[in-house]
Amino acid sequence: MNINVPLEDVCDRLEQLEERLVVREASACLNQEWYTLRQAARLKRGVEIRLNHKNGELETFDSFYRTLNVKYWLRPNGGIPDAKIGGAKVWHRDTIAAWLRLTDEQLEAMRKAS
Repeated sequence: MNINVPLEDVCDRLEQLEERLVVREASACLNQEWYTLRQAARLKRGVEIRLNHKNGELETFDSFYRTLNVKYWLRPNGGIPDAKIGGAKVWHRDTIAAWLRLTDEQLEAMRKAS
């Protein structure tokens, strides 16, 4: 059987599957009840450095965290914390699990829809 699929499509699909695997692994280890934005960001990115596919540059965790601080709609629950503990904004593990399943594009679309 011969299947003609462009290599770029195969690579894109593989990257999507790898991202889903990272999200599932992160969701499986949500052992805390409450997460700060920094902790949630670590779960979402999972690594310190990754390739930004839009511009081909390497993105560090700190640059992603700064982006979350500026673009509140990319945060869990649209930037609205579930609670404050010791003055820190925190999100419940259920909110984090739902957020981990969403891509940045889906979060952007949700912002535009509201």
